[in-house]
Amino acid sequence: MTNKIANILNNEYPSELATKLSEIYYNAVCEYKKRNWQYFGNEVGRFIEIAIRIIEFKTEGKYNGLEERLPIFNEKRIKDFEQSSICNNISFKILIPRQLYSMYTIRNKRGMIHINEIDPNYMDATLLINMQKWVLAEFIRNSSQLDYEESLNIIESIIAKEKSLIWIEGDILKILDNSLDLEEKILCILYYENNINEKRLFELSEYSNITRFKKKLQLMHKEQKINYSIDKITISPIGMNIAEQKFNKIGKI
Repeated sequence: MTNKIANILNNEYPSELATKLSEIYYNAVCEYKKRNWQYFGNEVGRFIEIAIRIIEFKTEGKYNGLEERLPIFNEKRIKDFEQSSICNNISFKILIPRQLYSMYTIRNKRGMIHINEIDPNYMDATLLINMQKWVLAEFIRNSSQLDYEESLNIIESIIAKEKSLIWIEGDILKILDNSLDLEEKILCILYYENNINEKRLFELSEYSNITRFKKKLQLMHKEQKINYSIDKITISPIGMNIAEQKFNKIGKI
């Protein structure tokens, strides 16, 4: 779907912007599903910068190159877009710029790393991912040369709620995909709660046979997917790559 989105955008916007926007959107979705808030925030920032260049292209007939710094994004810049003499489309002149400015404010003024008593990262990220979806869908809605049904299907796939592989809330940590085998569950758990003891990992896995569970840990240790001792189990870079592939597969565009 990522290539299809890029192809649709290429029909209306400069190729380098269309390709970058679709790539960054996909990266942001992946980081959101992995709950990597800092990296997700970075991708949101990059998405905003590319989207602003698309707005420049549509309202001013040119845009700042990817190697150039953008002008300060403020109310005055939004007014510039609104007063465009070459574009009559309200989406490019008013709606998308104001949505981007809201995203820019949330991302920059609050950031994505907090030590507050009530952590707003998930709340902020969920708002930002949905605003990002709306912006991308609006770009496609205003550029697609596909027939109505195909265009509608693509837009609906973008704005659909992202599926989660894992549920984290307070002391709860559960793997929601029952199709994963024991090894995959272990790696996904360790991705979020690393350096835990055997008893804790066994409880989180909700596996029924402790003997088979220990044999699986020993095999994974031998294969260098984890480092295993009774008191501490640590996921390796190999194990992290496997876990990330599972997270990225869920709801992949």
